[in-house]
Amino acid sequence: MLFKSQSLASSFEKAYISSFFFLRIGLIIVLKNDSLFDKLLESNQ
Repeated sequence: MLFKSQSLASSFEKAYISSFFFLRIGLIIVLKNDSLFDKLLESNQ
């Protein structure tokens, strides 16, 4: 049981790290293409 919870925690940790990594990549893309981001904001208003 303890081993199962440990593996679950490690897989959750990996998922959290990978999602944070993709979030950072997305943020970098948005910052580099800020004109594209402005167009998206204008279309939403």
